Amino acid sequence: MRYELLSKISKILGAMLAAAVLTASVAQAEDLPDWLQGQKLAKPLNEVHVGFSIRGLLGGGDLYTAQYVNKVKELAQKYGVKLTSIDAQDDPAKQNQDVANLMAQGVDVVCVWATNAKAIVPALKKAHDAGFKVVTFNAVVDEAGQKYVDAYVGPNDYNQSKLATQQMFDAMGGKGNIVMIRAQLGFSPSDLRAQAVFDLVKANPGITLLDTQEGRWSQVIAQQIMENFITRFGNKIDGVVGADGYTSTGSYLAIEAARKSGKLDPNHVIYFADPNVVSTSYDLMKEGKFPGGSTIQDPAREGELAFQTAVKVAEGIQLPKETFLPTPIINQSNVNQYPRPTN
Repeated sequence: MRYELLSKISKILGAMLAAAVLTASVAQAEDLPDWLQGQKLAKPLNEVHVGFSIRGLLGGGDLYTAQYVNKVKELAQKYGVKLTSIDAQDDPAKQNQDVANLMAQGVDVVCVWATNAKAIVPALKKAHDAGFKVVTFNAVVDEAGQKYVDAYVGPNDYNQSKLATQQMFDAMGGKGNIVMIRAQLGFSPSDLRAQAVFDLVKANPGITLLDTQEGRWSQVIAQQIMENFITRFGNKIDGVVGADGYTSTGSYLAIEAARKSGKLDPNHVIYFADPNVVSTSYDLMKEGKFPGGSTIQDPAREGELAFQTAVKVAEGIQLPKETFLPTPIINQSNVNQYPRPTN
């Protein structure tokens, strides 16, 4: 009798334990966000530690980077994921040390927004060789470092630049003189965007590239460079390719000032192209002052994809080697179909 009683109690307790485990599993599944539903996780989200080396917030002046990083921080807090982020301050040497610091803290995944495509490779190799999972964001790294990367998520900068510039060439009728204000050398988004322009110019014999200058991502610097271009080339300029919407806005302001001062013919149309629209260049499109084209690159959406990718890699979920951010084209004919950017 005593044995039978103990056996019944054991079965009841076993059933209760199984039910509790099942209930906990169901509750955990219900608590998971949509982008993790149906996935087998290596650990609970509140035990995941993501290390993030940011290329540089530039003293808070880069709105795109700031909004991107803020979105990552917001989602980490929402889902209880531990996030350690370090600002590389656009210094490749500091970023290499930052990656070492993240490794020393025992993060589950080392995430890098590389400030220089080649300089970051030794740090990625050390992380990979030490057994860390590695994710790169926004800026692809040099081909020599690709074998150390588990996943990349971000824009296809070459394609964005090609789409924007081709719109401008089409608007120009495939002929004319252009200038380009690119961003810094060595930073892959800048290099890829510039290369797309060089390749398109080579493929379009009716287009002449008068000069290219480095303006980083600054509206103020772009305006100064454009003023110099106007002094040198005047009304020979038919189109301007910018590194981004801030650059194009600076170019536009310089052109308008030159028209008012008589340095440029006010009736001469100058076309624009940049790989990602921002609030000010969007406004120019709405006002019909931005003939040419751009693409949409949403910092919050990119930050969301970055966070999701980091967590999935940390959890051991298999992902494609590259995940590209959707970047549809935008111009004066379809601008009303899209909301005004927040950056």
